[in-house]
Amino acid sequence: MKINKENGYSELIITDDCDFDEFYAVASNLCVKLNTQFIEKVEDFDSLYYTFKYKSYIFILYYNIYFGITIYPKNAKNSNIYENNLITELYNEF
Repeated sequence: MKINKENGYSELIITDDCDFDEFYAVASNLCVKLNTQFIEKVEDFDSLYYTFKYKSYIFILYYNIYFGITIYPKNAKNSNIYENNLITELYNEF
């Protein structure tokens, strides 16, 4: 697990190699630890996008069979310093 800032915003890379079962375990763990719910779930053939609110900001829990599991601010490159700092906080939660 690591934080990537190369794209102009903070992104929590949970794992870069896993399967659907591991994604669902991370999603469940995220809900339990943060007492949050997913606002929206989009499931494609090889990717999953689960949107959730954490401390008034919107984040994406993302899974792709080729790239693994990440969490990033929904605003991505337009995210503010608070959203990016919350990624570090999420890192500490895991």
